Amino acid sequence: MIRKMCLSAVLAVGLSAVSGADAFAQDPSVQTFGAGHKFVLHSEMELSRVQSAALRRFRGKTGYFAAIAYHPVDTVDFWVWNIHSLETARRMAVGGCEAIAKDKNEDPKLCKLYASVIPKGLDPYEQKASGLSEAGLKELTGPYRRKQEAGRYGAFAISGMGDWGYTWNRRNKEDAIGSAIASCEAAADNAIAGWSVETRKKVNRAKLNTCKVIHVTIP
Repeated sequence: MIRKMCLSAVLAVGLSAVSGADAFAQDPSVQTFGAGHKFVLHSEMELSRVQSAALRRFRGKTGYFAAIAYHPVDTVDFWVWNIHSLETARRMAVGGCEAIAKDKNEDPKLCKLYASVIPKGLDPYEQKASGLSEAGLKELTGPYRRKQEAGRYGAFAISGMGDWGYTWNRRNKEDAIGSAIASCEAAADNAIAGWSVETRKKVNRAKLNTCKVIHVTIP
């Protein structure tokens, strides 16, 4: 999920398959971190009242991976949450802050990463952890799994940002995969719909709104 989302790197994940409605296996190429997260501070910047209020909202919404960046001008900040990659979340937060600073004719180079949200068991000095976001993992192991039906196909896809889409009760694998990707990419496009033209172009060039299937249920 994103407050005003921006930039990322597409996850390169493999295709996994399970057999039967009750069978479920996580793709081993997609790292998962379990439930729970923690807050990691990266800066001792003194926050204004406005920035402190933004930080409270950020902490109230976040699941891993998440990040927030600030500019000395207290109306310039940007955060993202429930992204599939820590590095991506941090880059998105800083990049979003820089875009807002430019719009306000402020120096974008003054935007700095302030804090991150990571899985509770992860080393706070980790820089490049990636896999599934906290919300994505809950969706994959919860609603997606429960909706699968015996004798039918299903698939789960993720974007290079924090989006996902999935299918169930499909007659063939091609339909399950194609519809999951279409659902995921529609969610990704909807997420960036309110961004600037320049930012949307960056996302499209990097194919960040392109989705990959990470799991298939097979009868």
